Amino acid sequence: MRQILFFLLCLCAASILPAQTYTGKVTDEKNQPLPYANVVLLSFPDSAFVTGTVSDESGAFTLKSEKPDLLLRISSIGYATIYNKVDKPDLGTIQLLPDAQLLGEVVVKGDLPKVQLKVMRR
Repeated sequence: MRQILFFLLCLCAASILPAQTYTGKVTDEKNQPLPYANVVLLSFPDSAFVTGTVSDESGAFTLKSEKPDLLLRISSIGYATIYNKVDKPDLGTIQLLPDAQLLGEVVVKGDLPKVQLKVMRR
């Protein structure tokens, strides 16, 4: 009986692992908050998805994970994606740089149809 009680106690203790909370802030190249940036924690080394969120209006984000050895990926439309190894719970301020790509010349061509349909009215 004592062994069963000890086993159940160990099982409960193992299932309650402390989750680590990671916080940070995302800014643009002018140090302005970057809202709605995708923030994702990936497991290291296989880059499997662990958890993710979106930064708020002030660029701040909070993530919780129980796994060690994590990789942080931050992306937003119009900005270069950043990958950082997670070393501590306070990730600080992370700056995204613009990812501008110039397009070449665009030519629009059009042709009139060879056949026209007309409605006959009386």
